[in-house]
Order: sequence, then C-alpha cells, then structure tokens
Amino acid sequence: MSPLPIRHIPALTLVILCGTALAQSSPSAGQSAAAQQGGIDAVLKAAKGSPNDPLPVDQAFRLDAMAQGSDRVRLNWEIAEGDYLYRSRIKITTSSTSAQLGTPQFPAGQIKNDEYFGRQEIYHHELSVIVPVARGRSGALSLPLQVTYQGCSEPAGICYPPVTKQITLHLTAAANAPVRGATEAADLRREMSAGSGNAPAPHAP
Repeated sequence: MSPLPIRHIPALTLVILCGTALAQSSPSAGQSAAAQQGGIDAVLKAAKGSPNDPLPVDQAFRLDAMAQGSDRVRLNWEIAEGDYLYRSRIKITTSSTSAQLGTPQFPAGQIKNDEYFGRQEIYHHELSVIVPVARGRSGALSLPLQVTYQGCSEPAGICYPPVTKQITLHLTAAANAPVRGATEAADLRREMSAGSGNAPAPHAP
C-alpha cells in the first residue's frame, strides 16, 4: 500500500484533533443519565412540598358522628399531629322540630394563650363530645345536625377557616317508654335547652 501524499496529512490531522476535542467535551452516558435522574428527583421533591405545609382541612380534622341509643349523639374528631381544635369554635345545632339538643359535654382540654383569640381551651390528637337529645316522642327519629368547628396548624403557623358539616343521624325508639304528653315534653325540652341556644320545638301532638 502506497503512503498518503504529503499534501493530505494536514487535513487528516485536523480531523483527528477535532474528534478528540469533541470526545473530551461531551459528557459520558453515565454522566448524562445521572444529570437526568437528578432533575427528576428535584421535580418530585418540589411536588411533595415542604413538611410544614398545612394538610387539607378534612385530613387535619376528621369528623365522625354516631347516635348512642335514643337520647344522645357522639361526635368524634381525629386531629392530625401538630394541629388543634378550639373548644369555643365548636357549635352544634339542629333544625329538627321534633328534638332539642342539650348542652354538649366536652372533656377537659389544654389552655392556650392565643394571640388572636386570647385564653382558649384547645384539643390535640382527638376529641369526643357527647350531646344529649331531648325529644317529644319516643319513636325512631332522624336528627339533622349542623356542626361548625375551627382549628390551627402549629407547624405551618396558620389557622384554618371555620368548617361546617351537615350530618343526619338516626336515633332509635326509646325502649319501654310511652309517648310523652305535651306538657312533659315541653318541660324536658326546657331543661335540656339550657345554654344550647336553639329555639324551642313546638309541642308534640
């Protein structure tokens, strides 16, 4: 094989040198994959948000309600870690004309000096409230409830807006109890309505 002419040697040298420079300046396949993975991790981390971001309010305060027998209901809140409910911001009312709510029975909470609401009783982790129900008849009863509550997130440093839930519970008939007369039912409603703020229900027929 005859040698390359002298005049072609500079051009060949230039091609080799350019190829070497490109190889040195281009990232390896491993480096490119690592950079791509790093970008994906950054996007996923941003999507997860800060650990101090507040939860949606229905996750922060999970409300469950149930009837207990014929004359009371129980409201349970499961409260997320770091969040709390204000006792004074919990309101429970009914639009029923056949029943009257008594004064809710709260457990003792923790006292907090709140910068917005002053001295407040609050609840962490969980809260269970019993509400007596005075009724003018002993049969089964569908009881509509309106429950309003408000709380805050300590890690996020924010307070949630008030939340109102509409709930209907079904109370069983009072066992071995005759239908109350109008006068007796009215007396019972007056006793149970102390502090409830509900309008008196009309007399049972």
